[in-house]
Amino acid sequence: MIDKENMMLNINDIFCSFDGEINAFGQGRRTVFVRFQGCNLKCSWCDQPEAINWKEEKQAMTIIDTVDKILEYQCDKVTITGGEPLFQEYMLNDLVCELKQHSIKISVETNGTLEPSKLLFHLVDSWVVDVKPFLSEKYLLFPYKELRLTDFVKFIITDTDDFYDSLHIFDQINNDRTNYYWSAIESDNFGARQLINLLDEYKINGGINIQLHKLLELK
Repeated sequence: MIDKENMMLNINDIFCSFDGEINAFGQGRRTVFVRFQGCNLKCSWCDQPEAINWKEEKQAMTIIDTVDKILEYQCDKVTITGGEPLFQEYMLNDLVCELKQHSIKISVETNGTLEPSKLLFHLVDSWVVDVKPFLSEKYLLFPYKELRLTDFVKFIITDTDDFYDSLHIFDQINNDRTNYYWSAIESDNFGARQLINLLDEYKINGGINIQLHKLLELK
Protein backbone atom coordinates (compact mmCIF):
# COMPACT_ATOMS: atom_id res chain seq x y z
CA MET A 1 0.00 0.00 0.00
CA ILE A 2 1.27 3.48 -0.93
CA ASP A 3 1.97 5.68 2.08
CA LYS A 4 0.68 8.99 0.70
CA GLU A 5 1.07 10.67 4.07
CA ASN A 6 4.87 10.39 3.93
CA MET A 7 5.66 10.55 0.20
CA MET A 8 7.29 13.90 -0.56
CA LEU A 9 7.01 16.09 -3.64
CA ASN A 10 9.60 18.77 -4.37
CA ILE A 11 7.30 21.71 -5.15
CA ASN A 12 8.21 25.20 -6.28
CA ASP A 13 4.74 26.73 -5.91
CA ILE A 14 0.99 26.06 -5.83
CA PHE A 15 -1.36 28.88 -6.79
CA CYS A 16 -4.64 29.58 -8.56
CA SER A 17 -4.68 31.63 -11.76
CA PHE A 18 -5.77 31.26 -15.40
CA ASP A 19 -4.24 29.00 -18.04
CA GLY A 20 -2.14 31.12 -20.35
CA GLU A 21 -1.05 28.23 -22.57
CA ILE A 22 -2.95 25.91 -24.90
CA ASN A 23 -4.43 22.72 -23.47
CA ALA A 24 -7.52 20.57 -24.05
CA PHE A 25 -9.61 22.66 -21.65
CA GLY A 26 -8.83 26.00 -23.28
CA GLN A 27 -6.70 29.05 -22.67
CA GLY A 28 -8.04 31.51 -20.15
CA ARG A 29 -9.62 28.86 -17.93
CA ARG A 30 -9.32 29.12 -14.16
CA THR A 31 -6.87 26.49 -12.94
CA VAL A 32 -4.66 25.54 -10.01
CA PHE A 33 -1.00 25.51 -10.98
CA VAL A 34 1.25 22.93 -9.35
CA ARG A 35 4.80 23.91 -10.24
CA PHE A 36 7.36 21.12 -9.68
CA GLN A 37 10.92 21.98 -8.68
CA GLY A 38 13.80 20.70 -10.81
CA CYS A 39 14.40 20.33 -14.54
CA ASN A 40 16.77 18.35 -16.76
CA LEU A 41 17.16 21.31 -19.14
CA LYS A 42 18.53 24.79 -18.50
CA CYS A 43 17.10 26.95 -21.26
CA SER A 44 18.55 30.48 -21.12
CA TRP A 45 15.16 32.02 -21.86
CA CYS A 46 13.18 29.95 -19.33
CA ASP A 47 10.38 32.05 -17.83
CA GLN A 48 10.59 30.15 -14.53
CA PRO A 49 14.36 30.00 -13.86
CA GLU A 50 13.78 29.66 -10.11
CA ALA A 51 12.23 26.22 -10.76
CA ILE A 52 15.14 24.81 -12.78
CA ASN A 53 17.57 23.65 -10.10
CA TRP A 54 16.77 20.76 -7.78
CA LYS A 55 16.47 21.97 -4.18
CA GLU A 56 16.55 18.91 -1.96
CA GLU A 57 13.69 19.09 0.55
CA LYS A 58 13.54 22.86 -0.04
CA GLN A 59 9.78 22.93 -0.47
CA ALA A 60 8.87 19.32 0.17
CA MET A 61 5.18 18.51 0.49
CA THR A 62 3.37 15.23 0.95
CA ILE A 63 0.89 14.03 -1.65
CA ILE A 64 -1.95 14.53 0.85
CA ASP A 65 -0.87 18.07 1.75
CA THR A 66 -0.50 18.92 -1.94
CA VAL A 67 -4.00 17.68 -2.76
CA ASP A 68 -5.47 19.45 0.28
CA LYS A 69 -3.87 22.71 -0.86
CA ILE A 70 -5.27 22.23 -4.39
CA LEU A 71 -8.78 21.54 -3.10
CA GLU A 72 -8.74 24.77 -1.06
CA TYR A 73 -9.08 26.72 -4.32
CA GLN A 74 -12.36 24.97 -5.22
CA CYS A 75 -11.32 24.57 -8.86
CA ASP A 76 -11.97 21.51 -11.05
CA LYS A 77 -8.85 21.95 -13.23
CA VAL A 78 -5.16 21.51 -12.37
CA THR A 79 -2.16 22.45 -14.52
CA ILE A 80 0.99 20.57 -13.54
CA THR A 81 4.14 22.27 -14.76
CA GLY A 82 7.68 23.05 -13.66
CA GLY A 83 10.53 22.80 -13.86
CA GLU A 84 9.91 19.42 -15.42
CA PRO A 85 7.14 17.29 -13.86
CA LEU A 86 8.53 14.02 -15.26
CA PHE A 87 11.76 14.72 -13.36
CA GLN A 88 9.72 13.34 -10.42
CA GLU A 89 7.70 10.81 -12.43
CA TYR A 90 6.93 8.40 -9.58
CA MET A 91 5.53 11.20 -7.44
CA LEU A 92 3.71 12.73 -10.38
CA ASN A 93 1.99 9.41 -11.03
CA ASP A 94 0.71 9.21 -7.44
CA LEU A 95 -0.40 12.85 -7.41
CA VAL A 96 -2.37 12.35 -10.63
CA CYS A 97 -3.99 9.19 -9.24
CA GLU A 98 -5.02 11.04 -6.09
CA LEU A 99 -6.43 14.00 -8.04
CA LYS A 100 -8.47 11.61 -10.17
CA GLN A 101 -10.26 10.53 -6.99
CA HIS A 102 -11.62 14.09 -6.81
CA SER A 103 -12.72 14.27 -10.49
CA ILE A 104 -10.08 16.91 -11.24
CA LYS A 105 -9.27 17.67 -14.89
CA ILE A 106 -5.49 17.49 -15.40
CA SER A 107 -3.11 18.93 -17.95
CA VAL A 108 0.64 18.39 -17.68
CA GLU A 109 3.28 20.56 -19.36
CA THR A 110 6.49 18.67 -20.17
CA ASN A 111 9.60 19.35 -22.25
CA GLY A 112 9.30 16.04 -24.13
CA THR A 113 12.75 14.69 -23.24
CA LEU A 114 11.53 12.10 -20.72
CA GLU A 115 9.21 9.13 -21.21
CA PRO A 116 6.23 8.63 -18.86
CA SER A 117 4.94 5.20 -17.93
CA LYS A 118 2.02 3.94 -20.01
CA LEU A 119 -0.24 4.20 -16.98
CA LEU A 120 0.68 7.84 -16.34
CA PHE A 121 0.40 8.69 -20.03
CA HIS A 122 -3.23 7.57 -20.12
CA LEU A 123 -4.19 8.99 -16.72
CA VAL A 124 -3.37 12.56 -17.75
CA ASP A 125 -6.24 14.22 -19.61
CA SER A 126 -4.11 16.58 -21.68
CA TRP A 127 -0.36 16.54 -22.31
CA VAL A 128 1.24 19.74 -23.57
CA VAL A 129 4.69 18.83 -24.89
CA ASP A 130 7.01 21.82 -25.29
CA VAL A 131 9.50 20.78 -27.96
CA LYS A 132 12.76 22.72 -28.18
CA PRO A 133 13.87 22.29 -31.82
CA PHE A 134 17.54 22.82 -30.91
CA LEU A 135 17.55 19.42 -29.16
CA SER A 136 18.66 16.45 -31.22
CA GLU A 137 16.13 13.69 -31.83
CA LYS A 138 17.80 11.33 -29.35
CA TYR A 139 16.56 13.58 -26.53
CA LEU A 140 12.94 13.53 -27.71
CA LEU A 141 11.85 10.47 -25.75
CA PHE A 142 8.19 11.29 -25.16
CA PRO A 143 5.78 8.86 -26.95
CA TYR A 144 4.79 11.37 -29.63
CA LYS A 145 3.21 8.68 -31.83
CA GLU A 146 0.70 7.94 -29.04
CA LEU A 147 -0.52 11.52 -28.56
CA ARG A 148 -4.28 11.99 -28.77
CA LEU A 149 -6.80 14.67 -29.80
CA THR A 150 -6.64 16.03 -26.25
CA ASP A 151 -2.84 16.45 -26.41
CA PHE A 152 -0.65 19.17 -27.89
CA VAL A 153 2.83 19.45 -29.35
CA LYS A 154 4.05 23.01 -28.88
CA PHE A 155 7.26 24.01 -30.67
CA ILE A 156 9.22 26.71 -28.83
CA ILE A 157 10.73 29.03 -31.43
CA THR A 158 13.48 31.59 -30.80
CA ASP A 159 14.42 32.36 -34.43
CA THR A 160 13.91 31.23 -38.02
CA ASP A 161 16.43 28.39 -37.66
CA ASP A 162 14.34 26.96 -34.82
CA PHE A 163 11.29 27.14 -37.07
CA TYR A 164 12.99 25.21 -39.87
CA ASP A 165 14.19 22.60 -37.35
CA SER A 166 10.64 22.31 -35.99
CA LEU A 167 9.34 21.40 -39.46
CA HIS A 168 11.74 18.46 -39.55
CA ILE A 169 10.55 17.25 -36.12
CA PHE A 170 6.94 17.82 -37.19
CA ASP A 171 7.47 15.49 -40.15
CA GLN A 172 9.21 12.91 -37.95
CA ILE A 173 6.35 12.81 -35.42
CA ASN A 174 3.83 12.30 -38.22
CA ASN A 175 0.82 11.89 -35.95
CA ASP A 176 -2.39 13.32 -37.41
CA ARG A 177 -4.44 12.49 -34.29
CA THR A 178 -2.97 15.27 -32.19
CA ASN A 179 -2.58 19.07 -32.23
CA TYR A 180 0.43 21.17 -33.26
CA TYR A 181 1.15 24.72 -32.15
CA TRP A 182 4.12 27.06 -32.42
CA SER A 183 5.10 29.55 -29.72
CA ALA A 184 7.59 32.40 -30.15
CA ILE A 185 10.11 33.53 -27.58
CA GLU A 186 9.90 37.30 -28.05
CA SER A 187 13.15 39.13 -28.74
CA ASP A 188 14.32 42.21 -30.64
CA ASN A 189 14.81 40.11 -33.79
CA PHE A 190 11.99 37.57 -33.60
CA GLY A 191 8.48 37.24 -32.23
CA ALA A 192 4.89 36.21 -32.86
CA ARG A 193 4.51 38.38 -35.98
CA GLN A 194 7.49 36.76 -37.71
CA LEU A 195 6.26 33.34 -36.61
CA ILE A 196 2.79 33.94 -38.07
CA ASN A 197 4.36 34.94 -41.39
CA LEU A 198 6.40 31.71 -41.46
CA LEU A 199 3.39 29.54 -40.64
CA ASP A 200 1.49 31.21 -43.46
CA GLU A 201 4.38 31.01 -45.93
CA TYR A 202 4.87 27.27 -45.36
CA LYS A 203 1.11 26.52 -45.26
CA ILE A 204 1.40 24.84 -41.85
CA ASN A 205 -1.79 23.23 -40.60
CA GLY A 206 -1.21 24.17 -37.01
CA GLY A 207 -1.74 27.11 -34.70
CA ILE A 208 0.15 29.81 -32.86
CA ASN A 209 0.29 29.89 -29.08
CA ILE A 210 0.19 33.33 -27.48
CA GLN A 211 1.00 33.33 -23.76
CA LEU A 212 -2.08 35.01 -22.32
CA HIS A 213 -0.68 35.16 -18.81
CA LYS A 214 2.13 37.42 -20.02
CA LEU A 215 -0.24 39.68 -21.95
CA LEU A 216 -2.51 39.99 -18.92
CA GLU A 217 0.42 40.14 -16.47
CA LEU A 218 -0.84 37.16 -14.47
CA LYS A 219 1.21 34.89 -12.27
